[in-house]
Amino acid sequence: MGNKPISLKQKPQDSNPQDSNPPQNISLDPNKEYQIIFIDIDGVLNNAESTVTQLYVIEDDLTKLLKHLVDQIEGSILILSSTWRYTQLTREKVKTAFENNGVPCYVSCTPNLQINRVIEILVWLRENTNYFDNDKVFLDKFKDISFDTSRFKDEFPLDCMKLKEIIKAKNFVAIDDENLMKDEQLALYMQNHFVFVNKKTGLTAENVEKAIKLLNS
Repeated sequence: MGNKPISLKQKPQDSNPQDSNPPQNISLDPNKEYQIIFIDIDGVLNNAESTVTQLYVIEDDLTKLLKHLVDQIEGSILILSSTWRYTQLTREKVKTAFENNGVPCYVSCTPNLQINRVIEILVWLRENTNYFDNDKVFLDKFKDISFDTSRFKDEFPLDCMKLKEIIKAKNFVAIDDENLMKDEQLALYMQNHFVFVNKKTGLTAENVEKAIKLLNS
């Protein structure tokens, strides 16, 4: 599926994350409200068929569906929640795939807490936005978890996940092929904020329409 997939079949070259600025290291307007889209890659912008013969791939046609979502939502920004965020090489590959398909670059990444993807998303929201300003229960429950506990800082430095300023979050949605509703307690935070993608097909037009509906609700 797709015309010109981005492939990582070649062996990654050694790289220093300080050689170039993270592609998402940009300034956002702290006075503007943003619609935040947490985007996975494997099983979302590729699928079971496209990954059979290649180690990593991003499909053009699936990425164009993501572009449609971004185009339909005013003030939308992308946050990379995929494991592709862990290295500079894979982050740059995502940036290239987005550029090739007219998708704005992701502006940040969720931390690598190696606990639970939902917690990584929620901690990102707490550290970078005003979303949980009035939610003392969340703040108390996860008060000991922060960006400081993120792993692999040589390849995944703080400025990959920390915005320059706190921004206003109007709403958010997470698009993933992992079931982010499986934990009953955490599911309360993801209710009406999650689009489950079938990894056999990757992102579909129906997934995009659901994301649009959730962000506009």
